Amino acid sequence: MLSVPYDVEFSFVRLLEKELDYGRCLNAAIRELNLRYDFNITDAFRSLDVYNVDNLSTDSIRKFLIRNLITPSESDLTNIIKRLDIDRDFRV
Repeated sequence: MLSVPYDVEFSFVRLLEKELDYGRCLNAAIRELNLRYDFNITDAFRSLDVYNVDNLSTDSIRKFLIRNLITPSESDLTNIIKRLDIDRDFRV
């Protein structure tokens, strides 16, 4: 059995805890949105699909965020796409 240093093991456990907390928080936010009478998933997607091409790219997400006064870095955009892109074609 391979032994890893305690600080590495502890850091890995903390990372897993943060990932679990993120998942719980995300699920709660999704539930809350779905319970709102004024939320519609299709309209939400259309607000992100700035080019009306029925998919999202890093450029369309960048334009949406900038329009909402958020200036994302390239790594932010890449991370957003990585979380959303199931087939890894850099479009959602």
